[in-house]
Amino acid sequence: MMLDASVPYSSWKLDPRQTAFSTLDYCGVCPDDLTTIEETLAKDSQAGSPVSQDAVKKKTTTPNFFDLAELNRYLKSHPYIQTADFEVANTLKI
Repeated sequence: MMLDASVPYSSWKLDPRQTAFSTLDYCGVCPDDLTTIEETLAKDSQAGSPVSQDAVKKKTTTPNFFDLAELNRYLKSHPYIQTADFEVANTLKI
């Protein structure tokens, strides 16, 4: 039986090496060397695009609370995601 699992984005940002190790361990894969994985995780996969890490850091807009209120109204009517901080079932705790 295969279990679905997800890993919170915050885990990848906080400790990418440990998150990669734990995720691979969960999958039954234990490489001797995580160097290539660490190098890949350190790169900005969106480099050069409007959503690159550099572009996001330079963005100076502030959150629009009207949009947040609208999002929360929408989520209240969603079948199972009721809040903006919804955690997917079977999320791995890293």
